[in-house]
Amino acid sequence: MINTPKHRKKQFVLGVGAQRTGSTWLRAQLRQCDQISLGFCKEYHFFDALFLPQMRSYHDAPESTQPNGALNLIGKVKSHREVNRSKRLAAFIKDPDRYFNYFDNLWAKNSSLTTVGDFTPSYSMLDRETFKYAKDRLGELGFSVKVLFIMRDPVERIWSMKHQEAKMKKMLKQDPDFGKRTFSLENFTYEHAELRTRYERTIRELEHVFDAGDIHYDFYERYISTDRFKMITDFLGVNSRDPDIDTVRNASYMKDKIDTVLAAEVANHYKETYQFIDARFGKEMRSLWSGYQYI
Repeated sequence: MINTPKHRKKQFVLGVGAQRTGSTWLRAQLRQCDQISLGFCKEYHFFDALFLPQMRSYHDAPESTQPNGALNLIGKVKSHREVNRSKRLAAFIKDPDRYFNYFDNLWAKNSSLTTVGDFTPSYSMLDRETFKYAKDRLGELGFSVKVLFIMRDPVERIWSMKHQEAKMKKMLKQDPDFGKRTFSLENFTYEHAELRTRYERTIRELEHVFDAGDIHYDFYERYISTDRFKMITDFLGVNSRDPDIDTVRNASYMKDKIDTVLAAEVANHYKETYQFIDARFGKEMRSLWSGYQYI
């Protein structure tokens, strides 16, 4: 049995998104803090694979270890470490207790830790029932839960997501002319894009479950700074060195600007989202998000 000080804070930080808002950068900065451990995986995809029908196959049939390794998405041989990680994540889905016990043990084994957590941007697609499940299960183990939700201009966020898809297509060599294709409104309004971009829905689902003081909101366009990062560490109650604000992580491959006509269509499709954010977070949003010019 592991003995831990009774007064030590036991906290779980749940990073719920959104996709393409610098979560890779944020996770890297938080990992520099001795009081935080985010475990062995960049994105666990636990709650989404467990509860979202469109994500349930995410961890299906992890590759078996072969003498020469296994192939990953871009045709390179996966290391035994990568294969074992895939198996481990699949095991969490098969037996959810393993996920919760993993983080419980992670906290218990290191007396300097106060905070463990999971940053998976697609958690922005979850509903209140799943957020309640997460809070309740973690609470049973003595964790208090803090939520981080970083948002980005809807037009720019989805455009960046399309850039990342272009990068993968190029890596896979399946569509060398992807960067020259013509985009339409449909490329910005399919189910996954809607669920990840309707921030008002995510906020309402979160606030149905968590107290306001346990949720921290910020925006991609401003939070990669020393002052805004300190607001995050203060929210979590941890100490950390100044962040590296000059290093870009997981950058978009394509650098083309979105066509203004299409940008206007997309912005007006998400008009309710822009209006909600404006009303909720103030007029500053109009200077942060370029999409407002089209509405």
